[in-house]
Amino acid sequence: MMYKSIKKIYLFIIPRKVHYKLEPLIRSFLYFLFYRGDDFYCPICNSRLKKFITINFKSGSDNSCPKCGSLSRTRLLLLYLQKEINAPFHEILDFSPHRSLYNLLSKTKENYIANDFENQFHADTHYDITKLPFEEKKFDLIICFHVLEHITNDNKAINNLFKILKNKGNLLIQVPLKKGKTYEDNSITDPKIREEKFGQSDHVRIYGKEDLKIKLKDIGFNIKIVDYAEKFDLKEQKYYGFKKGELIFHCTK
Repeated sequence: MMYKSIKKIYLFIIPRKVHYKLEPLIRSFLYFLFYRGDDFYCPICNSRLKKFITINFKSGSDNSCPKCGSLSRTRLLLLYLQKEINAPFHEILDFSPHRSLYNLLSKTKENYIANDFENQFHADTHYDITKLPFEEKKFDLIICFHVLEHITNDNKAINNLFKILKNKGNLLIQVPLKKGKTYEDNSITDPKIREEKFGQSDHVRIYGKEDLKIKLKDIGFNIKIVDYAEKFDLKEQKYYGFKKGELIFHCTK
């Protein structure tokens, strides 16, 4: 509650552009004052924590690192890359990365490109995912987390990802999922109705797991659906602040 109260007052007073520059300093200050501990751990910023910050959304909640702001899926992705793939990637493309992951990968990986079309995330390029200018078979690794649910023509986007991924390369996709079939309706444009139907005001669909698997397979990918949090015991899941059900679609060609 203390974090939320401070953040609410702070964001009311400080302009967004200034906030973006000050955020790391503010987070570090609050971390050292209130959140240092030994009960939890963030592998993104290598910080031991007293607790994670619970962020509530209409679609559910998440565990945010008070030091770097990473979410459950950000930490899950990093550990998956480190422990399950662990390959010497030469060319990496990351769509709309969380700031914490961008800061880490841009420093530790050569030829790392972050792309965000809407210019809402820290990025090096701002290309439309349906109109990518990259040469075919350029990237060893493509990360596309929580992007496709925003894209009206997702078939074209996925085809582009297939074209620019190298043979034997890795594409990691994550999207919000529902039980049963994918639900989409292009006639719904009202943000409030989109939030009600799809979970967020700028989403255009919510995928069914098997439907997305078939879509990816039809385009040419080999698919492995990974519930990576389940690779850890309950104590470890709590330690890393993982949420349940954050599936990774690991695609290769």
